[in-house]
Amino acid sequence: MKWRGFAVVAVVALASCAFSSEQALFADSEGVAPIADGAMYDWKPSNEADEDFVVRFTRTGPTYELRPVNRSGERPMQVLFVDVPETPENDYIAQVIIDADRPEAFAYAYLWPTGADSFRVFAQPSAFGEDGALYRVEGYCAPASYSACTFTRAEDVRRYYRDVLYPAFRSGHIPASYLTLTPAAGAAPARKP
Repeated sequence: MKWRGFAVVAVVALASCAFSSEQALFADSEGVAPIADGAMYDWKPSNEADEDFVVRFTRTGPTYELRPVNRSGERPMQVLFVDVPETPENDYIAQVIIDADRPEAFAYAYLWPTGADSFRVFAQPSAFGEDGALYRVEGYCAPASYSACTFTRAEDVRRYYRDVLYPAFRSGHIPASYLTLTPAAGAAPARKP
């Protein structure tokens, strides 16, 4: 599928077939700032047929507004990054407001560091494909249509990362579907608080 706009990319990558919740599971007070205000990153889907973007992260209180560079009229995403204190890596959970007009819809993504202030962003439970051991969501979230997964507690979002994804990422497993965020010109380093 060819994605034709940032808003479409955001909805497809972070809403359908995604980790989600019907309310915010993380409070603004849990937000961290791993990316410098105004930093630009290349947003690249792992599927080469999908469109790449350069996005700017702009701090708006405890969250970031994520907007494509040089694309007027595109709606921004609001992202709250939450640290994973149990791990030594610069890894984070992202809570994303899918649509500012519908603040009751949230999506979640996991950011795994890939070096040099870059991240692999994992947002789809089915992205591990046929590997059933890595696709286990039972006990963490309620499976939904289109391989989506609905969380009801922040602790379950964290536990899924600690119990399932973190060991897989540490062992070198790479999902079949993901986004990469790589610093573009003007980006400052990401830091674990």
